[in-house]
Amino acid sequence: MPFHLADEPPSCRQALLSGIHRLGTAIFSPARLARLESAAPIPTWSLQGTAGPFTLDQSLKPVGFAYLLLEGDRAVGVSEVLKRSRGLWELASVSTAYARVLGHAIERAGGNRDFRRGQFEVRWLHAPLQHVEALWFFSTNRSLFWVLPPAVRRLKFRNPSPPERFFSRLYAQGPKTPIPGNGQIEGPRKGLPAPQ
Repeated sequence: MPFHLADEPPSCRQALLSGIHRLGTAIFSPARLARLESAAPIPTWSLQGTAGPFTLDQSLKPVGFAYLLLEGDRAVGVSEVLKRSRGLWELASVSTAYARVLGHAIERAGGNRDFRRGQFEVRWLHAPLQHVEALWFFSTNRSLFWVLPPAVRRLKFRNPSPPERFFSRLYAQGPKTPIPGNGQIEGPRKGLPAPQ
């Protein structure tokens, strides 16, 4: 496969190992948790700001690493370690959301013709205000984005997209905000003030 994953700092792996039993037992039984293995880390990035246009160089910020939790060869969970102040790493979450989706998307990308040339680092992009998650296949020569389900119809791509197409559709999507009181998502909304 033309993909590789970045090496994480040793203190990041330590944060995963020291926090997994504290947070993981809310989802998995202690016996099952003890059988799980963690896959190589996937660097996580976050889209910064609400007002576009978004760019590859200025809008994305590294925030941590995600680890697929494996039961045999099946992804059953995802744990995310984030960098906090003063360079400390902390296990922020353990969930089953996106476990199968991430594993399946990486496998599917391996068979896609867009990846036959070159080597790509696999990254996971969070765009929280747009409610979008995507895999970012990064190389020094080119990058491609693949939106993960569930995604709004206009952001679903059958194939990986170059940054210009991905960011233009993301910008057109606009930030989504909850409607007060009912927990539903309203959007897109344009011209919202940046969060303080």
